[in-house]
Amino acid sequence: MQINTQGAPHAVAWVIRDAEYFDSKSHQFTRADIEIEGAYIGDIKPARTSRLQDGVSAAGYVCTPGVIHPWVDPRMACLPGASLAGYGVTGLGTICENVSDCLLVMSALRGMPMTVHADFGDGDQSFRRT
Repeated sequence: MQINTQGAPHAVAWVIRDAEYFDSKSHQFTRADIEIEGAYIGDIKPARTSRLQDGVSAAGYVCTPGVIHPWVDPRMACLPGASLAGYGVTGLGTICENVSDCLLVMSALRGMPMTVHADFGDGDQSFRRT
């Protein structure tokens, strides 16, 4: 799968707070603050210790390996869900610019959990659907 990492990622570091994730070193589920810098995980800190202001709460959720990136080209991301799972990816997130791109991604990845955001702008009005 090709992912364009040259797009402009989130300009400010942000945090996924109080997330439960699987720690491969201890082989246990652990709570942590996962700091994101650009398109990558910048740091993993003990839960509720990150000093970053921008972020979201993940309390009550489990973070799993996934490709969460708004610059995935839907025509290049069309690997069957099983192929992605073979690489350890358990979810996919993308942002679509039109309905046909969203449908293309959803049909190619059936069976894989995913989040697809589509912005449909109409002059001054725009809205987002998940």
